[in-house]
Amino acid sequence: MSEHEALEALQRIASELSVSESALRQRLRQLSNSLATICQGIDVYGSSKDTNLWSCEPTGDFVFGHFSFSPEAGITLSCRDNYDCIADAEKPDPCGPTYSSKNIDASPIEWLQRAVAAGQLGELLQVIGARLNARLTDVSHAADLASRCLANPTLAIGATFSDVAQQIGYVSVVQDWKSAMDDIATDPASAIARACSLTESVCKHLLDDLGIDRPNDQSISPLFKTTASALDLDPANQAEEELRKLCGGLASAVQNLGALRTKFSLAHGQGPNDTRLTAAHARLAVNAAGNISTFLMEQWQLKKQLETI
Repeated sequence: MSEHEALEALQRIASELSVSESALRQRLRQLSNSLATICQGIDVYGSSKDTNLWSCEPTGDFVFGHFSFSPEAGITLSCRDNYDCIADAEKPDPCGPTYSSKNIDASPIEWLQRAVAAGQLGELLQVIGARLNARLTDVSHAADLASRCLANPTLAIGATFSDVAQQIGYVSVVQDWKSAMDDIATDPASAIARACSLTESVCKHLLDDLGIDRPNDQSISPLFKTTASALDLDPANQAEEELRKLCGGLASAVQNLGALRTKFSLAHGQGPNDTRLTAAHARLAVNAAGNISTFLMEQWQLKKQLETI
């Protein structure tokens, strides 16, 4: 192999290494974000056991540490070196050993690789899972924690909904979404009512931005129908049968959300044998309202982009 060929081979290896290192950091960031979403609003922390991250035999220098998690910072790498050990030995901290915390992007890639290879991610997830299960033994928090741990789709929809709403300036409806989510486990009927109100609020925002008068009947179905028509989502105007059915299905879903709210409203009361709403019913309704509202706001974004072209 010539020197030129050897250099090309080294360049290919270096490029592949750079891509692999970037992929590792990206996957760690994704895991950190997912874990933070699952534990949103839950005061839970955890860490794996220490492992050797770096050492230099000639000088005797070393670094060891572990992965840590907190809802605020996500996954970080907590490290300490031989100088930290010497300082702690000379002046012990009553709170325990001193660690330096580095986020995923600031941590040396070799340290991240060694921590992952040592099985620290799996260990960290087991620790977080054990602590979540321990929290579930507290009956007063069980319903709230169960809804947060089991309703990952709701949280995922909420993140998209919040992003789109903030992009177009509908800040007030984000709080409406959070209120609906908070009621899922403890008050399903209220969660469904809030989900309907959320859809109505989004429709009113959109109609005002579009410069279109609201219908005289400002209940959920007329509001949605007027908004859908303004956004070119009227089933009758769709060229493809599949799109006609999809747009018609949206209108049907909205109509049934409104009917569900009316039937189970606290204003009407219930008999001893009447169906009782559960958290599962509420989660379905809130997810549906979130998806539909997000779709309407995204259509408005697309409409504005096309008008500027």
